[in-house]
Amino acid sequence: TYQSDTSDIKPSFDPVVCKREINPTKKNLKEKAEYYDNIATKLHLVEGQELIYSVFLDQDANNFDKVIMSDNVGTWTALYTSSQAFRYAATGSEEALKNIKRTLKGQYNLLKITGVKGLFTRVYVNPNLKGFPSAEQLNNWYPDCDLSVKHCKRFVEVKEGEFKEYWFKTDVSKDEYAHHMFSMSILWHLVK
Repeated sequence: TYQSDTSDIKPSFDPVVCKREINPTKKNLKEKAEYYDNIATKLHLVEGQELIYSVFLDQDANNFDKVIMSDNVGTWTALYTSSQAFRYAATGSEEALKNIKRTLKGQYNLLKITGVKGLFTRVYVNPNLKGFPSAEQLNNWYPDCDLSVKHCKRFVEVKEGEFKEYWFKTDVSKDEYAHHMFSMSILWHLVK
């Protein structure tokens, strides 16, 4: 039968019980944030660049050895820039503001290096920096790509201008654009 009044019906279920013991770290949230800010700048924001790279570490796992070329450098840079905007808004940290300026310049250069207004690249590379692929390696990265035939991933060398001898990747994704727009909107609202 149909009941129109269900106000006296109460859901019944067994409560969820966590069977594992919870062992939080001794670090508080501020200490954890400081740790991640430190390793981000020490290991992933490579000297001479303004982008966040995934990296291989040296044998002692404390220092940058070489970058891992990834399609997500622009995304990681945008998200890191956003994290620094939140940090700056919450703490007023001058270090966070310095990191914002550096990585925002990187995002701007991801736009500028392509030579096409409004077109980001996923990554740009200065092959003369320690730990980065050489120009020869970048040229041979995607051997089956012929841009005269079809669009495909390829590293392209910039032959003149501000980015002469830098290389950038010819493709970008919608999700990467979303991360850049998120980052820039956060900066607009939080960093004056």
